[in-house]
Amino acid sequence: MKKYNIQSIIDWLYRISTLKWFNYLQDALIAAFPIIVVNGFLETILQALMTDNGFFVVIFHLERVWIL
Repeated sequence: MKKYNIQSIIDWLYRISTLKWFNYLQDALIAAFPIIVVNGFLETILQALMTDNGFFVVIFHLERVWIL
């Protein structure tokens, strides 16, 4: 296993964090994070509850109901 010099890793991370494009990327990810979290939550609800074999369909036996 290769040993890493922790100070060189810290120096490298510091150099990366001072780059302008890295700050732009960081700001974009901070702005997108709430949208990504809400989308993930809604997608989980959609897959668990609203699919043909989801929770509501199985519990309430809605697979026999025809929705036009």
